[in-house]
Amino acid sequence: MRIQYTASTAGTAAPSGETHLNDPLVHPRERTLGTITLVLGLIGWLVVVVGTVGIALVYLLLGFLFYLFAHSALISWLRGNGVLLSAQQLPDLRDRFDACCATLGLDRDKPEAYLLQGGGVLNAFATRFLGRNYVVLLSDIVDAMKAHPDGINFYIGHELGHVRMNHLTGKLWRAPVLWLPLLGAAYSRAKESTCDRHGRACCESPESAARAMLALAAGADRWRQVDLPAFEAQASLTRGFWMSRGPVTVRAYRYFALKRALPMPKPPNNNPNWANDDHPIVNVTWMQAREYCAWVGGRLPTEAQWEYAGRGGSESIYPWGNDRQPDMANYVDNPRWGRKSTSPVGSFPENGFGLVDMVGNVWEWVSDWFDDEAYIRRPINEPTIDPEMFVNKMDRRVVRGGSWNGSDASWVRPSFRFHAAPTSRGYAFGFRCAKSR
Repeated sequence: MRIQYTASTAGTAAPSGETHLNDPLVHPRERTLGTITLVLGLIGWLVVVVGTVGIALVYLLLGFLFYLFAHSALISWLRGNGVLLSAQQLPDLRDRFDACCATLGLDRDKPEAYLLQGGGVLNAFATRFLGRNYVVLLSDIVDAMKAHPDGINFYIGHELGHVRMNHLTGKLWRAPVLWLPLLGAAYSRAKESTCDRHGRACCESPESAARAMLALAAGADRWRQVDLPAFEAQASLTRGFWMSRGPVTVRAYRYFALKRALPMPKPPNNNPNWANDDHPIVNVTWMQAREYCAWVGGRLPTEAQWEYAGRGGSESIYPWGNDRQPDMANYVDNPRWGRKSTSPVGSFPENGFGLVDMVGNVWEWVSDWFDDEAYIRRPINEPTIDPEMFVNKMDRRVVRGGSWNGSDASWVRPSFRFHAAPTSRGYAFGFRCAKSR
């Protein structure tokens, strides 16, 4: 399935530079960080120029002349040593390049595209010189995708993302602040994330994009031997996230309902009138859980994030080991709470990450739609929400962790997956929130 970027309901793709505030291909923080770095960069240049009584302008002029000389040499070398993609030269790559340009709305101003011997380097890059854009694919990265040619679209789309978002301009004005360890790095990561989204939009499936990223990580040959689901899980962790220590309590949800002037859910029989306000809130739908998390500045965790947090760094069957232990969680084996009631949040030992009640007590809503093949088909570190891919499964949201009323101890394994309609109000359904770092 191709994710076609369109700028309007008429289906016309936005050309370069004409992006929209709700553009799904743009990282949500890129525009904010771009504005901040530009303003601070201009202030920085003003301070430098004023502070040096204009002498800095002389050095800037000399630097610009050096840049023109060096960049003209690069373009000359590229045109003399690279292969221009055209209908006569490498037409298969040219067709891919044209298709990606059409997907991203760059039909009217296509960059020049070249294939260049990479000397073992797996990469591609985009550059700009005197108003003209160039995209260069290194041969080794193209050869690495021979068995999965759709992955080449990811590299093309990524570089076209730099062109479409005008990343190739404005670097000079931002230069004084790009070296800052937090601001500069955050802006750089946001731009790369945006370009990854452009790359994925040019692929027929999210799996192709994942394989393309895997080749960059493991090399031209070894990437074929890497387990893709395991790599996706690993990649999801590098972005980092925070997870609520425990499920949302009745007390916390009551405060939310009071502030929002919303009715409380119907109390279950085992917690009449919500008397036990240190127990987890239940009888909330997926939409109510999502609304609460947004109100506190977070979100529901993805399914992969939930499982990672639920394991607590352990690879055992249960968070505490490989054997059933009734005193470690509120589930069917527990003599005090199992099959009777929810328990106060934090009544059982923490897992390896300091989280409580990750298994047992209540099932927890996560952000994903349920699909048997979700771990294979899902984009990296994103919930399975694509309506075209999961159109027949939109009545099922994932719940994780098992609960006090479960009939089988295996349900409290961190790996166990279950689902429910997003409108369900189960007396064993609760949730916790997460937040991206």
